[in-house]
Formats: sequence, C-alpha cells, structure tokens
Amino acid sequence: MAPTNIVFRLVAPEAMRYPSAGDWWSEDDGTLVITAVATPEDPRSALLVQLHELHEALFCLQAGVTESEVTTWDVHHLEADEPGEVAGAPYAAQHNAALLMERFAAMHLGLDWEEHEQVLLRALCGQANSLASAVLTSDQNTSACNGPTESSTPPASS
Repeated sequence: MAPTNIVFRLVAPEAMRYPSAGDWWSEDDGTLVITAVATPEDPRSALLVQLHELHEALFCLQAGVTESEVTTWDVHHLEADEPGEVAGAPYAAQHNAALLMERFAAMHLGLDWEEHEQVLLRALCGQANSLASAVLTSDQNTSACNGPTESSTPPASS
C-alpha cells in the first residue's frame, strides 16, 4: 500500500523505538513515519539515514514485507551492526537497495562514507550509555564510544 502522507522526524537516540540510527512505520491513517537520530555534528548524516529509511520502507511495502516483520527481525538482531544484512533477513534486498541509494546520496552530498558512519556512531554514543551499549554490543564497536581505535568499526545506518 502506498503511503498517503510521509512524515520525517529527527529525534534523540533515546526517542527511537529500539536502538537504531533510523526507523520507519505506517500509521493507521496511511502516514509513513520516517525517524532518524539527529546528527548536529553534520546534519547530512541524518538526512542520509532518512533517505535510507524512506527507500527501504517504500521497497518493503512494494514487495509485501511488513513493518512488523522488519521490526521483529531488527529487535531480535540488535547485536548486528546491520540487522538487514544478517543472513535470512526478510528485507535484505530492500535494505541493500536502500543502502545503495544512501551511498549514492552521500557521494553527491560530498560526505565521505566512513565519516558518515563515524558521525552516526558519535551521535549514538553521545546519549545515555545504556542505549549505546545496546547498539554497540561487540567489544570492537563498544570501544568506539570511548574513542577511535585501529579496529573500531562503526555501525552503518539502518
């Protein structure tokens, strides 16, 4: 079902439904809600997350993948940097297509992909440590909240 209205929201990390840089859902009235963690350091990163979530939502809706399926999968795979890239994800194709759109937009906005990921990581780590630890569960990624290391690999946007 095509959305009748689309609403974009930038929110604090703790306002997300679950630990993530971005999220989407449909309201009962057909409104598609796109949320992204605000990135005051570089607002382009939040815009890229919003673009990713918009495309992922539209691609999922077109393919018959429900928001409930996506959310359930994500919540059960919080340990993954990118739940949509975990084998068996019901929205893997849609996530990967949205990721291509996000990377394309980053290139045209002049934002280096690695810097984009670092901006998102810092935005997520700048909040209460409980959410950051839920997002960054591996030792490698948790250490990134304490400062960059050679082995730190930040999560990509969702």
